Parts: sequence; structure tokens; C-alpha cells
Amino acid sequence: MQYIERTLDNNNLITLVLLGCILLITVAKWKYPLRFQEFMRLPFTNKYFFIYGKNDPIYHPFSLLLFAVQLSIGTLFIFLFLRWNAPEIIQTKPYLYWQLLILASVLASIKIVIERILGYLFKLEEVIDSYVYQKLTYRNLIAFLFIVSVILITYIIPMSIEFLISFCAIIILLNGIALYSSFKARSNLIIRNFFYFILYLCALEISPYIILYKVFI
Repeated sequence: MQYIERTLDNNNLITLVLLGCILLITVAKWKYPLRFQEFMRLPFTNKYFFIYGKNDPIYHPFSLLLFAVQLSIGTLFIFLFLRWNAPEIIQTKPYLYWQLLILASVLASIKIVIERILGYLFKLEEVIDSYVYQKLTYRNLIAFLFIVSVILITYIIPMSIEFLISFCAIIILLNGIALYSSFKARSNLIIRNFFYFILYLCALEISPYIILYKVFI
């Protein structure tokens, strides 16, 4: 009997995750049409935060739906990077995407909990909650770019170092703009608590990306 080597094709998984993300976005738009409309205007105006950011908690269903999209598509992008850069890992670990998704969900949840604990310890609950809500909202919007990029590198153009560098530069730039906007709105508070701000920035904003870089590069 002659054995034929089996080739693992992950495109079905990628398509499933993309459809799941689109479904979650559709549900968010259907359940909260006005909120979604203002959310999509964030690149041009901060009106969304004045309408919905003051009284709504970070665990509002709209935010949770888009947060699920953010985690799913962000993990899928990492999965595609590993498939391109280290295909042997994908072949030996058939459930790698789901393992990465669980890990990302746990780490993101722990990070949010720590941020809220710090807010309680420093008597800044309202400010920290507002900051976390704003940062989460911006990153939910950036997740839409990840959907476009995953579609491109899966069905249209192959992954390349040029595409990867360009896309990562865009994401870092957009994250920087979002963080600057958040910090600028709280500049007086940051100046009064500059030491705690630097400690927070190093521990919870910079170190996670350094860890990811060390793990995957």
C-alpha cells in the first residue's frame, strides 16, 4: 500500500473565523445601529465618547461583541504569520489557533483587571475606566483593518516581509495616535502623577509588545 502525504489546509479555518467576525459585527450593527454609526465615525470625530463613553461600562454588549472580533482576528493574523514563517509549527499543532485565542483572551482579560485594580488602589477608578474604555474602543476599530489584511493575504496576495512591515507600521502608528489622544485628554492628571504614569506605561502598554516580539520573532 502506498501512503500519500496529507497536506493540511487551514483556509477553511480562516474562512470560518472571518465569517464569525463578520457575523459579530453584523449583530452589533443590528442591535445598536446608532451606536455603530457613531463608532465608525471615530477616525473623524470623538463624538462617540461624549455620547456613549461617560455612562456605559467597558463590558457593554456592543463593546464585548467587537472585543470578541478584535481577539479573534488578531489571533488569526498571528496564526497566519506563523503559517508563513514557521509552517512546521502549524503542521504539528492542529489546534494552535484555538490555543492562541484562549491565551490572548486570558491575557487581555487579566490586563484589563489589573488596570482596574490599579485605578482602585490609586483612587482613580473613574479615570482608569474611562481610559480603558476609550483604548478598547479604538482597538476594536483597528481590528477592522486586521480583517481587511487577513482577506488580502489569504485570498488575494501572499504574505511577504514587505506587507508585514508596512501593515505593522500602520497598526503601530494608529495605536500611537489613539494612545496620544487618550493621554492628551488626561494631560493634567498625568502631569500630577507622572511617576505612576511612566510605571503604568512600561508595565502594561510597552512590555506586552516586547514579550510578543520575543515569542514570535
